[in-house]
Amino acid sequence: MKRNKRNEKRRWAAWCRHFFGKTEDQVRADYDSVDRDKAAKTSLGAGA
Repeated sequence: MKRNKRNEKRRWAAWCRHFFGKTEDQVRADYDSVDRDKAAKTSLGAGA
């Protein structure tokens, strides 16, 4: 089954706006920073 990528993107952007009141890019940036925090904590924990 071929998926409509453009439609999917639009749905994701609308979902972000609806739940977060932010654009997709802002939501992505938030998640990226959370992932970096997690990675920093785990690597510090492993090193210590």
